[in-house]
Amino acid sequence: MRNIWILSLLILMLGACKKDATDKLSYQLGTPFQLAIDQKAECSCGAPTIVLKDIQDSRCPTGVDCIWAGEVKAVLEVNGVSMTLGLSPNVEVEPSGSIDGYMIELRAVTPYPQYPNDIPSKDYRAELKVVDEI
Repeated sequence: MRNIWILSLLILMLGACKKDATDKLSYQLGTPFQLAIDQKAECSCGAPTIVLKDIQDSRCPTGVDCIWAGEVKAVLEVNGVSMTLGLSPNVEVEPSGSIDGYMIELRAVTPYPQYPNDIPSKDYRAELKVVDEI
């Protein structure tokens, strides 16, 4: 009987620890919002559902002299379609993209790298803004 109780307790604890891969956030058109990796943003207005899948950061860290400023990319899943937006002094990466009549803009990625510390992926936030493409 005691073993069943312990097993039941373990199952409950594991279930409580399991985190939904996509915590939900509500956003409004035209209002900037921040997403963490694996967080889902939905709008009651019918605008796209957005999930931040990854941050790819090669920006020159504070405290380092670099020959290239670097860039940061946010890999998104927008209504099930992959989209990569970036911030860079180069024109190779676009900071905005359109889908289903809406424009999605990457406004910032925080925190900014600082030498010699690495940024854990769980600490990254992408600031986005969604507007009608009219």
